[in-house]
Amino acid sequence: MKKRLFAILLTLCLLAQLFPLTASAVRLDWPHPSAHCVCGGGISNHQAMNGHTAYEGVYFTKDGKENTSGDISKMNVIRSEEDLMEINHKAANNQGKTFYYYLANDVTLTKRIHVWDGCTFVICLHGHTLTCNVPDAQSAFLVMNNARLVFTDCQFSGDRGLITGDSCAAVSVAETATFDLYGVSICMTSSETDGIRDVYNDPVCGIYNCGTFNMYGGCYYQKSSDYPTDRPVISNIRNTKYGPGVINRGTFNMYDGIISGNERNGVMSTITRSDDTINLYGGTITGNTGAGIAATHWPMPSIATSDYYTNVNLYGGTISENTGAGIDAAYGRVTMAQQSSAIPVEIKNNKGGAISLTRDGSTANLGTGTITGNSGGKGAVALSAGSLTLTGDVKITGNTGANLYLASGKTVTLDKLGSGAQIGVTTESTAVPVVFAEANGTDYTSRFTPDSVGYSIGYNAAQQLQLQTATYPVTYAPGANGTGDSKTVNKEHSKALELQGALFTRLGYTQVGWSKVDGGEMDYSLNAIYEQNEALTLYPVWEERSDYTVRIVNQDGSTVTDFENVKWTDEIWKLLTPRPTRENDERLQALLIGNRRVMGGETYGDFATGGEDSLTFIAFWSGVFIDYSTISVGDSQWTGFRSEGTEHFFNEDQTVQINTAHPEELSYFEYAVGDQFYSNGLAADVLFSSGHDHYPYTGAFNTASLNLEEGKPYVIYAQLGTKLLARYSVVCTEKIIIDKTAPAITGAKNGDVFCGEGDKTLTVTDLYLDTVTVNGKAVTPNEQGEITLADARTPQTVVATDKAGNSTTLTVTVHSSHSYKWQTGNGQYWGECEFCGDKVEKKDIPTLTITAPDAVCRTQDFEFSFNLPEGCTNPAYSYEFKYAGDGKPITPVDGLCTGTIPAASYIAGETGFRFIASATTAEGYRFSVSKSITLREHSGGTATCTEQAVCDNCGQSYGALKPHSFTAETAEEQYLKSAATCAEKAVYYKSCAVCGTSSKGTADEATFTSGKPLGHDWGAWMPDGEGTHKRVCTHDASHVETAGCTYGDWSTNQDSHWKTCTVCGGETERHNHADPDCNHFCDTCGIKMTEHDFTGELPITALLYKEANCISPALYYKSCKICLLSSKGTADEATFASGDKNPNRHAEYPGAWQTDADSHWRFYTCCHLEVDRGAHQGGTADCLAPALCEVCQHSYGELGPHHFVDQVNEYRLKSAATCTSPAVYYQSCSTCGAQGTETFTNGEPLGHDYGAWTSNGDGTHKRTCAHDAAHTETEDCHGGTATCTEKAICEDCNAAYGELAAHDFTAETAEEQFLESAATCTEKAVYYKSCAVCGLSSEGTADEATFFSGNALDHDWGAWTSNGDGTHTRTCKRNASHTETKSCTGGTATCTHKAVCTVCDGEYGEMAAHSFTAEKAEAQYLKSAATCTEKAVYYKSCAVCGLSSKGTDGEATFEAGKPLGHDWGAWTPNGDGTHKRVCAHDAAHTETENCIDANKDHKCDICDYIISECADDNKDHTCDYCGKKLTDHSGGKATCKGKAKCEVCGAEYGELDANNHSDLKHIDAKAATKTAEGNIEYWYCEGCNQYFSDKDGTKEIQKADTVTAKLPQTPPTGDTSNLTLWIVLLLISGGAVIAATVVVIRKKKHNR
Repeated sequence: MKKRLFAILLTLCLLAQLFPLTASAVRLDWPHPSAHCVCGGGISNHQAMNGHTAYEGVYFTKDGKENTSGDISKMNVIRSEEDLMEINHKAANNQGKTFYYYLANDVTLTKRIHVWDGCTFVICLHGHTLTCNVPDAQSAFLVMNNARLVFTDCQFSGDRGLITGDSCAAVSVAETATFDLYGVSICMTSSETDGIRDVYNDPVCGIYNCGTFNMYGGCYYQKSSDYPTDRPVISNIRNTKYGPGVINRGTFNMYDGIISGNERNGVMSTITRSDDTINLYGGTITGNTGAGIAATHWPMPSIATSDYYTNVNLYGGTISENTGAGIDAAYGRVTMAQQSSAIPVEIKNNKGGAISLTRDGSTANLGTGTITGNSGGKGAVALSAGSLTLTGDVKITGNTGANLYLASGKTVTLDKLGSGAQIGVTTESTAVPVVFAEANGTDYTSRFTPDSVGYSIGYNAAQQLQLQTATYPVTYAPGANGTGDSKTVNKEHSKALELQGALFTRLGYTQVGWSKVDGGEMDYSLNAIYEQNEALTLYPVWEERSDYTVRIVNQDGSTVTDFENVKWTDEIWKLLTPRPTRENDERLQALLIGNRRVMGGETYGDFATGGEDSLTFIAFWSGVFIDYSTISVGDSQWTGFRSEGTEHFFNEDQTVQINTAHPEELSYFEYAVGDQFYSNGLAADVLFSSGHDHYPYTGAFNTASLNLEEGKPYVIYAQLGTKLLARYSVVCTEKIIIDKTAPAITGAKNGDVFCGEGDKTLTVTDLYLDTVTVNGKAVTPNEQGEITLADARTPQTVVATDKAGNSTTLTVTVHSSHSYKWQTGNGQYWGECEFCGDKVEKKDIPTLTITAPDAVCRTQDFEFSFNLPEGCTNPAYSYEFKYAGDGKPITPVDGLCTGTIPAASYIAGETGFRFIASATTAEGYRFSVSKSITLREHSGGTATCTEQAVCDNCGQSYGALKPHSFTAETAEEQYLKSAATCAEKAVYYKSCAVCGTSSKGTADEATFTSGKPLGHDWGAWMPDGEGTHKRVCTHDASHVETAGCTYGDWSTNQDSHWKTCTVCGGETERHNHADPDCNHFCDTCGIKMTEHDFTGELPITALLYKEANCISPALYYKSCKICLLSSKGTADEATFASGDKNPNRHAEYPGAWQTDADSHWRFYTCCHLEVDRGAHQGGTADCLAPALCEVCQHSYGELGPHHFVDQVNEYRLKSAATCTSPAVYYQSCSTCGAQGTETFTNGEPLGHDYGAWTSNGDGTHKRTCAHDAAHTETEDCHGGTATCTEKAICEDCNAAYGELAAHDFTAETAEEQFLESAATCTEKAVYYKSCAVCGLSSEGTADEATFFSGNALDHDWGAWTSNGDGTHTRTCKRNASHTETKSCTGGTATCTHKAVCTVCDGEYGEMAAHSFTAEKAEAQYLKSAATCTEKAVYYKSCAVCGLSSKGTDGEATFEAGKPLGHDWGAWTPNGDGTHKRVCAHDAAHTETENCIDANKDHKCDICDYIISECADDNKDHTCDYCGKKLTDHSGGKATCKGKAKCEVCGAEYGELDANNHSDLKHIDAKAATKTAEGNIEYWYCEGCNQYFSDKDGTKEIQKADTVTAKLPQTPPTGDTSNLTLWIVLLLISGGAVIAATVVVIRKKKHNR
């Protein structure tokens, strides 16, 4: 030990030589019991930290001088508060001196210690605790101006010194005072509610500094085997309750130590009237609730805001793990400049960010240092307001969320940013690009990284750093085989890019997709969506085109076939496999495209020299189709050639049409006429030679042009030849005959009527007669052409038709006898022949009389009879309702017809019907008579309960039965309702006095009683268990008599006791023995019972031993099972557990708050029971952070709403500026930068930036704006010169455009290939000129340039033929187009034939006019048929041809025959009191008459029209017209005096109403007197002379009842004249009292 001490002293001596002592310090033997470090400096960093050149170390002495003796007993010792107060008093009188003390034990201070002006206090805690409980919001130590206080601790091991207590602060430092802390912990535990907060609203704290506070780590010791740690003592300000560790208003220098666990920030600046300073050189501020350093200026009531700021200088040390920000710099000016790598600056792992700048005056200059691991807040470094400068090797990375957060519009200043700087960036604005740093000459992009993926750092045009959307280049390259320019576009991060469509071309191929490798497989389809965030180069994927089209068309342009999906190398003829055919198996023989014929092996590409997408080839067929050509004559048609055939007739000239399937393929097409068939087509060529007339077919022609002789057979021939293959054929008709003459019918004229002349014979003649019909039925004429018409009584039409269709029609009527139609008038009838008008003699209409009732009941059958007049037959009857009816023939008996219409035939709802009787006279005239019948309802008769009423009209029973009359009282078993009982008579149902039916089951069940009650028959007394006994009547068990039981003494057994009734033997009060007094005897009967039995477990409060808690149930003393006596005090005091644990009784307090998103709660630590659960409350949310619960301080709920404003942010760009429109941005939140839905514009349009001209391939070219490919300009190509083989080349786009130049058709070459037309009779041969450049023929061009060559042939005329238009023509045999035409001459026209030309034998001109003079009364000429009053009118006809004059200008007519006369129908009502009848011939002919009502039934006797309704104008209840009763008496009100008076007729009717009093008078009550009678209140009716006691007259009384008697005369006092009367009355009253008393006494005896 001595050696060790010597070594130490030697070391100190060496150090003393190296570091001279100051004047106030001495060399120490270290360690020494009384040696203490004053400055806390260490060996290596002492001078750097404190500016000392040597240790400041002393030995403490009582008088303040140095103690060199080493005797600790001589040092200044503090053992109590009194010792401290001694220092306080001593210093007050020795200002300017230094005092050294140490604690010998723990001391509690309750009074403030003043460190007086100019004094220095050095206090060593020596490992002890100084508890400061100074009241009244005072700090324990007040360091006054110019004073110094030092707290230190010298302990090497064991407990360190601690200052604690509930004072508002341990130390308060005045503005010019100094406080130094070495190796001491300060932990203040004051409460906010114990009255310690002062008038300035300051919170509690560890140190309240207004001057200078230096916090050191503690004494530095060299590590050795005895002292194994370098720093055994660490200063610590920790766990301040309800306040920060340090409140600073002056200068706080932290060199070392720890500030941790304080409840309101680690270090906090409050409002000052000048700037305050916090210098951090080392140490750690960690784990505090709130900020590590809060430059927020805690407010005072008198100062709303502060104009001063806190300078926070970070030169070394760590701020970490605080729940708020590392530095809340609302009123801060922060500088971070690390001075030594040995003591780095670190702000890390704080929960509210690292540095928060929220006011315009707040600033930060962040140099070398590290900010990492922080979370919460808007960002680790959040610049919401104020300014921020970045310099040196600042590192702001690795934080959760944003590293450097910049609010909208905020930027940072960069000042010599070091190469080691690393900053992550987030901007509030998401409308990227967002500028975040001003222009700077150095490229700082590598120092910054975006916090979020999808962004990058770059410079804008103004060389400002900006946060921008990350982009990835996508390049399109044509590859080895493609044609076109490469193109690159940029894909924005996380935005899908639609890839380009086809960009490149390749002859014969189509681009179908994109590949990442040139020539590789397809990776993306065209226009695919590319979503990956990486650069990409794409090459076209080719597919051989199979979309070419080959069209094969006929020479008329119609489609033969189309081939889709043709490839460039497909052979044309192989496409046509199998070879196409058309109708009649005609094969395709050749193909041409232009003038070029397609040969075998030639491909699509051989012809598509210009890369055409489609080619069209002309088809040439074998020509078989001409063999199937047709010739039509009228409706007849023939196909092909024939050598024989039948005759075909036509009644007029016909149109001839020659049809071939493909006329456009013919080289020649001619026709001719012959009068015979030929064996084959070759033989028929004779008709087309120069010796026979033949004509070119140019379209349909008429047979008239052929000059065919009528009635003679001819054959028409046609000759056809095809182009290219030169095939020809001949087709022809069968024999055709033109027959225009109709058959002739003789023997009658059209319209003739033959009446009574027998059958009629007619004659039909015609050369080609085909059919004869009579009324459409075919007949065969005899050899002479005769037919016979038999009697048909209707017109018969004869039609004769020849084979050519000519027909003649003749209509006649043949009757063998007259056909009479009946006529009536003036009561007579007669017949008139409807054909010839012959009349029969008039006769009177027979009389027919109907015998039947005028009315029947609705359920009564209608019986009728009528006579059959002499000579009449076929009687019948019918009946008619409004919409229905029926009838049938009837057989007479002895001339009388009788019958019945059953009531079932009547129609419901109808009130009557019409009956009709009819018969036929001997001459066949049918006549009828009708009668109207009324249907009525049953009436009269009287119903009973057993029989219906009988109708007075028809005698039928009808209606409902009457109700029973339950008035009979018959005491028989069948009517018994309830038998007699002990107390009640028997009850019977009343019965019907008519039929005897019981009233049982009816609505009121009328009853009556009969006989006498039975009386009771009691049984024996029986106990009823209620302390009473009862007996029951044998007649009715419900009749019971009950009386109280009479009991004797107790009866007992071992277990129980009871009493027994002496009357009924019933028991009562049976109970188990009980001994509640625990004396073993039953308290009731006195029987002996058991001893105490302490085995009972009764959990009651009186037996409680220990209450239940949340861990165990309650414990109780066991009790005596008999008397419940507690076992407490017995030998074993037996107990038991009972019940549940009591969750509401706890031994410990609830633990820390637990939270989830919506609520908070705590658990008791003893039982983990949840308590205090509640929803989060309080706090205010914004769009960045939810609300902070004021109970548990947990964030909860949703974010608050955004505040959207117009602010330009490239991240919020909706649409970039275009050539014509400015940029459009979404609004963004001014708080968090979130994107809104509303938009605004910013800036100006870009204007167009057009690229080079490119051809559109259609004779135009366009150029595209580089800003927007949708913006283009299109113009026509121009410049260059075209030839017939090459198009012009555009001067701008260098593409071929327009059409080829016209050919130069100037060459004249007389060769077959250029022949247009051979030489003719009048013209030389004509040739097409050819192109002097390419030799192409001018054939088919617009002007088809030609030239003549050779000589003309001259004409070879044929015969003259009629043209059918009044001219005739002859045709050159050499050329059918060469004709000579002249007008026809000669001949005479009629109305049926034109004139015949004497040159060509053809008809010409117009036919002559008709001569309408013939009058034929035939149906074909009828204009209007005969009417009732007018004859028939006919059109006149042509005397030559028989044509009707109908439709001509004059329409000449004539009358024939006679009028028809009227044929009247039945009379029908008009609804206005008239009726009419209508002529059957003509509905316009009517007759109208007035309706008549002879039988006064309100209906017309003729038409049944209802003329009037019943009316009672004289108010006698009957119809004034027909006498029918209409109503009964009604209205009025009967009284007790008079009957009711009818309101209609005024007559009295009905009965008097005894309850309706007409004159009810009220008489008031009148009191009686001794001399006069009185009366009660009553009512008197004079009408019925009755008295009533009520005002309504319902309670009748007699007159005597209204009178009250006179009052009796009272005897005067002292009058003895009636003494006898008084005595008698007294005796009578006394006897009554005695009698009543006797009765009462007897009843009492009986009841006992």
